[in-house]
Amino acid sequence: GETLASIQYLIRLMINQQLKQWKNIVVDVEKYNPDVLHIFTNEIMELLKNGQTGWESKVPAKVEKLVKEKYLFGYPFEQMEFEY
Repeated sequence: GETLASIQYLIRLMINQQLKQWKNIVVDVEKYNPDVLHIFTNEIMELLKNGQTGWESKVPAKVEKLVKEKYLFGYPFEQMEFEY
C-alpha cells in the first residue's frame, strides 16, 4: 500500500543521493594490464595465510618479490638462530 510506496520512494531517494556522491569518486579504469585479470586476491591471500605454495605463479614477479622481501600478507618470516 501507501506505506510500502513511501519506503520504496525513500530507498530510491537514498540510492540516487549515494550515486551522486560516488559519481566523482568512481571512475572507469582506462589503462590496465589484461595479463593480470586472472588473479583473484582472495585465493592468493588464502594460500599465503595457510603457508601454501603456488601463489607465486599466480602473481607478477614484482609482486612475488615484494611479498617475500617485506614478508607481506602473512608470508612467513624466516627466523634466524644465533649461537652465543
